[in-house]
Amino acid sequence: MVPYPGRSTGGVRRLIPPDGSGALTDPALLELAMHEAAAGLANEGDT
Repeated sequence: MVPYPGRSTGGVRRLIPPDGSGALTDPALLELAMHEAAAGLANEGDT
């Protein structure tokens, strides 16, 4: 986890702590979230 440039690191925290498996996120859930985000951005241009 890396804060964006210019942000102090004092307030950075994990929403969900690591479970020790080494996996950062479920790839299928990440893909779904990215598709939903892209669709939301595409719909912003329609208004």
